[in-house]
Amino acid sequence: MVKEKTIAPSKATAAKTIYKCFELLKAAGGELSRKELLSQMTATIDFNDSEKELLKSNGQPRWLTVFLFYSIDANKAGYISKNKGTWILTSAGEKAMMKGP
Repeated sequence: MVKEKTIAPSKATAAKTIYKCFELLKAAGGELSRKELLSQMTATIDFNDSEKELLKSNGQPRWLTVFLFYSIDANKAGYISKNKGTWILTSAGEKAMMKGP
């Protein structure tokens, strides 16, 4: 019997939030302020109880901590650009979106 590979909860949260970030940036014409992006993410993503849980280490919801951590990789990969509080979806990010969440 072949074991099914399960994805770690934090990676599942990262995939969900990074992809939604890309969608929101694209819908906004390619860029949003960090504040507006996070506000829209909070309003449009259905987070589970674990993702909503406030972390003792920083007082932020788990989803936000995971998202911000993985957004560093998206930035380094060239999918997004962060400039003085503005997040920008790059053409490489748009191409990556074609692969799905």
